[in-house]
Formats: sequence, C-alpha cells, structure tokens
Amino acid sequence: MEKTILYFVVFAVLVFSCKNKNEIQDFSEKEITEAPTKTNQNENLIDFSFEIYENLIKKNSKINYSFSPVSLNLAMGMVYSGAEGETAKEICNLMGYDCNKKYFLNSISEYMDFLREIDKDTLIDFKLANKIYLEKTYTILPTYKDLIEKYFDGAFQLADFVKNARLEEKNINAWVEKMTNDRIKDLIPAGSLKPNTSMVLVNAIYIKSAWKYPFRESRNEKKDFFLSKKDKVKTDFMIQNIKRIKYADINSYKAIEMEYVNRNFSLLLVLPNESSIDNISDFVLNSEKYREICNSLLYQEVDIEIPKFKIESSFELSKLLKEMGMVSAFSNADFSGITQNNNLEISQVIQKVFFELDEKGSEAAAATAITMMTTSIVMEPEMKLTYEFIANRPFFYVLKENKYNTPLFIGQFVKP
Repeated sequence: MEKTILYFVVFAVLVFSCKNKNEIQDFSEKEITEAPTKTNQNENLIDFSFEIYENLIKKNSKINYSFSPVSLNLAMGMVYSGAEGETAKEICNLMGYDCNKKYFLNSISEYMDFLREIDKDTLIDFKLANKIYLEKTYTILPTYKDLIEKYFDGAFQLADFVKNARLEEKNINAWVEKMTNDRIKDLIPAGSLKPNTSMVLVNAIYIKSAWKYPFRESRNEKKDFFLSKKDKVKTDFMIQNIKRIKYADINSYKAIEMEYVNRNFSLLLVLPNESSIDNISDFVLNSEKYREICNSLLYQEVDIEIPKFKIESSFELSKLLKEMGMVSAFSNADFSGITQNNNLEISQVIQKVFFELDEKGSEAAAATAITMMTTSIVMEPEMKLTYEFIANRPFFYVLKENKYNTPLFIGQFVKP
C-alpha cells in the first residue's frame, strides 16, 4: 500500500495519514449544517486557546511552558477549509470556527488583513507567512489552492519529496529558521519526510518588540524565586516603578499589562496570590478568568519585580486533540475539499515555540507543521498611592493582540 504525506507548518505540526474515497465535493459551495453556526470567531478563539492550554499543562504542570494558540488556529484553519462532513463538524466545534464556511473565511480574511497592517509598523519586528511545499507529482483541487492563496495569503512551491525528501526537509527548516530569526530550528525532524510525502504547508510567526518603559539592567538584583513555601532559588529580577500601567487585583490574582512601543500588542502577566510549583495547575487561567482580568485592568502606579527568562517548548498534540473531540480527522476523515481522491487523514500534530523576556522587551516565535498521508485504495480596586507586582513565585503570561484581545502566546513560568 503506497502512502503520500502532506505537511502543513504554521506554529505547530500536524501530520496526516490516509484513506480511500472517490466522491468529489466542492467545499467552496458547501456549509456545515449539522452543527450550530458560530459567529463570534475571535471570542471562540479565546475560549479554545485557554481550553487547550489547560489540557496541556495537566500533563506536566511543573515545567515552564510556552504555547501559541493562534499558530495552531491558523494551521488547523487551512485544514478545516478542505474538510467536509463529520470531519469539518468536529474541527469546527473544537476549534471554535464558524461552521458556515463563508463566514469562517471572511473572518480569517479580516484577521489576516489586521496582521498585515501590523507588519507595516516599523516599531515592531513582526513576521507571519504561509508557504506550501507541494510534491510536483501530487494533484490538489484548484479551488483549494485558490482559497489558501486568497484567504490565508499562502504561497505554493513545487518540491521533490519522491527523489530527495532529505533535501526538502533542509529547505523547509531553513525557511522556518529564516522567518523566525533562527529561533525555531529543526521543525521537521530528520527522517520525517518520505518519498510518499505529498504536501508540507508551513506557517511561521515571529514577534519582537521593545517595552514602552524598558528596564535598566543596572537595577537588576539577584533575589529569591519561591518554588514553594519551603523551596526557593536565586535568579535575576528586573525592577522598576511605572507611574502609569494597567493593573488589577481581583479574585486571588494580581495582573499587569506590560505595554510595548507598538500599541497593537501587550504582555499580560498574571500572578496567583498563593501559587507554587506544586499547585500552579489549580490556578491555571481559563477564558472566563482571562476576560475578567482584562476588563478589570486600570491605570495605576506600580512597583514591578519580574524575573528574566527564556522558554523553549515542543508539543505533540494529536493525542490531545483526539481526546478533546477531533476524532474523524485522524481516521476515516473527509478532506474532499483538498483533493478529488479524498484520501487524507491527520496522523500527528507538533508545535515548537520560543519565548524570551528581558530588560528591553520580549521575543517570541512559533512554527507548526501538518502532515497528511494518502493511500490509493468591572470593579475598581481600593485606591492607594502605589501598588506592587512582585513575581517571585510561579505566574502566567499572555502575549496578546489588543484589537480583539486574542492570545498569540500563552505560557507559565514556574522555575528559573
């Protein structure tokens, strides 16, 4: 039995296996009627972002994490665009997409336009790109190609996976490294692509911006970071007083919103009052808490102490996505909107993420690959002069865009 693999890379990695169907369906004219239509896609993205993050850290809550929900969202969006029937319904329900494809694509188009405008801002180093490496002997539907180009701004490049898969691995990884300023390396592990690979769709995201109020390195201090009430470790803390910064103290959480010179993004730092490395999963943010904190932020004067850190994370997400309800996409899938043979299934989902925070600002990068195989068969806080945000115990962070408040990166820092 011959197999062909289709790779998609965005900020994570999804891998497709295969099946055999012969009916041809035009996804551009179809709507999913089995599931209720969802119209507020940005709100749904917020819900999904925190739902999958909560499930991720349940697996191992005692490590530093950085995850990019928007990366996975865009990667799966390209898959969903070619899905039909029960497969489309499951993806739509889990990811929070609008189950009416027309509305979904319009929403994606609007979001991509917003991100392209950010790319024009000279105050931020921002990159977002989609590129599909297509096996030169593999045929996809022209309608799917047109859709990816129109709504996802995706470019296509012919590749020779049949005769030189190792070289194509190097080419794809080199492109990802370039788009992420060398922060995401070896996204496609050596030996992953085979002569039966048919497509690799790559999307990369990179964000580097300076603080509106940078820290002075001369004020840094070695201080205790409390892993628990009994255990602590020394690490470098950045210290400053900001006269006007968004701050909230609500329901056992303190939060500040660090502003960048670019106003389109900000970094939300959330500190539970009684957090430790042993109980951090008890305080994990959900979408309701996130919205409540965002709505409670008010400008205050705040004394700030936060540790410098760098986090690199990798995830294999296929098992988790199955557990969360996306089952048929991995077996007996219907991707008849991608190829007339309708013989694709997802086999693996991987995400690689980089996040660093220092005196000058933050730097974040992520990449996702999707592989497919085929077979031929508001309350105001009590007023006081100066508040404190001392992040000397485990805390969460959310790098968000400020138009819709959708999270681009979510993470936790539990130990230096």
